[in-house]
Amino acid sequence: MEKFMLTDEKQQTDGITLYRIAARKPFDGVKAGEVGGWIETETNLSQDGNCWVHDNARVYGNARVYDNAQIFDHACVYGHAQIFGNAWLSDNAQAFDQAHIYDDAQIFGNARVCHKAQVSNEAHVDGQVAVFNEAWVYENAWVRDDAQVYGEARVCGRARIVGQASVYGQARVFGTAQVCGEVKMHGQTRVGDYARVANDADYFTVSLIGCRNQSVTAFKQQDGSMGINGNGLNTTLEKFIASVTAQYGGSPEGHSYQHIIALIRLSLGT
Repeated sequence: MEKFMLTDEKQQTDGITLYRIAARKPFDGVKAGEVGGWIETETNLSQDGNCWVHDNARVYGNARVYDNAQIFDHACVYGHAQIFGNAWLSDNAQAFDQAHIYDDAQIFGNARVCHKAQVSNEAHVDGQVAVFNEAWVYENAWVRDDAQVYGEARVCGRARIVGQASVYGQARVFGTAQVCGEVKMHGQTRVGDYARVANDADYFTVSLIGCRNQSVTAFKQQDGSMGINGNGLNTTLEKFIASVTAQYGGSPEGHSYQHIIALIRLSLGT
């Protein structure tokens, strides 16, 4: 037996007729006959798994909700968005365009995930956050408040992006890094474990170094010291200097790194 049906109750959204759903049989806490939210057609919600559209949530267009995903409250899923795994959308959250939200990810508040953006694993996105373009928030990362993640940016690990911070371009924020305030983090910037970047003066990135076009990012850490990401390392300034000295010595690339270290010291005041 199919688990739900479309009822005769209708509403209009963006000129599209949506139908309230009702359960045909009990499953995962939903009782037989219990009404749910609104969908355009039966293709919007899988008849398999425990996925469900609750309350006054809406799913329409070519959007799909499947596996055990749950859509609550006034959340809205449309376009070609896909919500699957054990993902949740609640409050007034929206997912649209070709957004993918999956695994155990949770989107709530007034957050928006759109274009080709992804949120996965146990990541949380809430508040007035926007995740868009081809950005990806995953693992145990949190993006909150009025923050934005876009471009091809990646936020992962246990990173926290809060306040009005923006992470974009090809920036990477990972580990236990914290990015807050009104920081604009972009380009080839890489910040990892123990970083705490509260303003744009707390980090410094130099790109296109040497024959491999590497980048180096220096950043303030949570204890006030300086961290470095570059040359395959996420470490302290002292260990970074020792590494590049041992690897490159007095070569032209080694001299380039020494100039960059001097510039970092000047820029971050160490």
